[in-house]
Amino acid sequence: MKQYEKYNDKALRPILQDIVDVCEQNDIDIFNPSYVDTNFEEVVEAVDGEIESYIGTPDNEDTTFFIAVLLMNKNFMTEPIKRPTLKTYKITHSFEKVNTVRETFLNEYDSYLPFTRNILNGLYRLGYYDPIEGELIDEETIDSNWSDDWVDDIEEI
Repeated sequence: MKQYEKYNDKALRPILQDIVDVCEQNDIDIFNPSYVDTNFEEVVEAVDGEIESYIGTPDNEDTTFFIAVLLMNKNFMTEPIKRPTLKTYKITHSFEKVNTVRETFLNEYDSYLPFTRNILNGLYRLGYYDPIEGELIDEETIDSNWSDDWVDDIEEI
């Protein structure tokens, strides 16, 4: 359990008020779950900037604790403060990647004429020579680029 989770209401209120003040200065609606969801990065930057002086460099659990407390307690200065519960989530995230692969094939072909690059290219265009029918002797990924990613599923454990 983190230290701030043990703070009583009196100790939490100044931290929460500092967060609310900076959010108001930056037109951040910290009490609106929909706003927090759609502007999460902006909210995190504001909250992190305030809580860092109290707890040191915050991580995700720290930041989400204070955001959740504010979402649950609009009247935190006058009412008892409700505390959020830490939950674990299983996230399935897919990535799509395009790889450029260099493959080298070894081929043996019979011919009455000596093979040259020109003759092989001609045989290839005519369909008489297909290099990938040979033995794959080397394969090397020479470049790759992520082309897309998406969250497939988020499940509370």
